[in-house]
Amino acid sequence: MTLPGLGFLLAATLDGVRDRFRWFPLLIMAAMVFLQVREKLDRPFGFGLQDEAAVRFANAASAEPRLRGMRFPSPMVRFLDDTVSLVATQTLPGDTIFTYPEMGLLYPLTGRTPPTWSGSHNIDVINDAFAREEAQRLIRARPAVIIYYRVPEQALREDEWLWRGGARSGQRDLIAAVEGLVEGYRLAGTYVIAPGGLPIDVYVRP
Repeated sequence: MTLPGLGFLLAATLDGVRDRFRWFPLLIMAAMVFLQVREKLDRPFGFGLQDEAAVRFANAASAEPRLRGMRFPSPMVRFLDDTVSLVATQTLPGDTIFTYPEMGLLYPLTGRTPPTWSGSHNIDVINDAFAREEAQRLIRARPAVIIYYRVPEQALREDEWLWRGGARSGQRDLIAAVEGLVEGYRLAGTYVIAPGGLPIDVYVRP
C-alpha cells in the first residue's frame, strides 16, 4: 500500500541531493529493488495464512483453457484442475458452489455461482451483520460443492483483534454454517497448494 507514494518520496529525495552525493541514494534504491525482486520471487503473493510457492516451483500448466499460457506449482494445478473437473461431473449447470473464505477464481473457472450475495467473505470485506445473513443463506441453499479453507482458531482471534477490537465476529457464524453443512457432505479431496500451507478441503453434497 505504500508503493504508490514511494516514487514521489524517492524523487523528492533525489531532487534535494547534490549531484556529487546522488550516487548514495541511487545505490540504496538499487539495493531495495534487488531485495524486493528477490522477495517477490520467493513469495509471489500471500494473504492471510496462504502464501504462493516460490516462482521456481511454477513449472506446471493447467488443463483449463482460460489458464492457458500460465505456469503454476504442480500442487496448485492439481487443486484447480481436480476441483473444476469435480464440479463439471458432479453438479448441474444451475447448481451453486461455495468457497470460504475466498477463492473467487473458482467461480468463473467452473461456470457456477455462489448461493450467497458475496463471493468474498474475508473479515475485512464484509461486516458481521452481513456475515450472519450470508450464513443463513448458505444453510438454506446447501450448495452442491463446498471448497473450504479452515481458518485456525488462533488466526481467527488475531483477525478479530485486528478488525473487531477483539469482539466476536460474524465469521464464526459463517464457519459454523460451513462446518454444519460439510458434516453431511462427502470429502472429495484435500489439497495443500504451497509448502507449509494449510489444507483446502473440497466437499460434495450427496
